[in-house]
Amino acid sequence: DDDGDGSLGSPLASVQAAVNLSREVDSPKTIFVGPGNYAENVETWTITGSDTPDDGIAILGCSADEVTLEAS
Repeated sequence: DDDGDGSLGSPLASVQAAVNLSREVDSPKTIFVGPGNYAENVETWTITGSDTPDDGIAILGCSADEVTLEAS
């Protein structure tokens, strides 16, 4: 994740890294997820411990057959 900037040419290695990076921009936010199995817990809260979710994030996989997001 440290080497990528989130662009198509330099993607991030985890969905969580993309969520974290998206917090720096205004809504609406769209994260495009490439093919793969992502075994991670994705935290989308605006502030850690907050009761208010960041509802301005859309996470879109390239297809249901090619992307799996599993809580680890």
